[in-house]
Amino acid sequence: MIFLIATIAMGPGLIVNLGLKDHWHRPRPIQTQDFNGPNPFVPWYDDNGGCKKNCSFVSGEASTGFWMVAPASLLPHPGAVPQWSLPLPSGSARAS
Repeated sequence: MIFLIATIAMGPGLIVNLGLKDHWHRPRPIQTQDFNGPNPFVPWYDDNGGCKKNCSFVSGEASTGFWMVAPASLLPHPGAVPQWSLPLPSGSARAS
């Protein structure tokens, strides 16, 4: 449980929302001139835009979604137990 709380605080919380979003400066689509906003369009890889706070890239929602899937990657694959347990009877029979 401590691991899950620490990773959501560091990943989506500190790194994405406080670190990247406030320093990337890419305006949200609604803030661009294409949608009658004040800022010109900026590609996702360019961090020099007119947005000052709570900018477009990187997505806080996407990072939280990836965080929710991450604990599943720590679990063993459901088919992994039979894969490593099948050689055991054969190896035990040959050893005796």
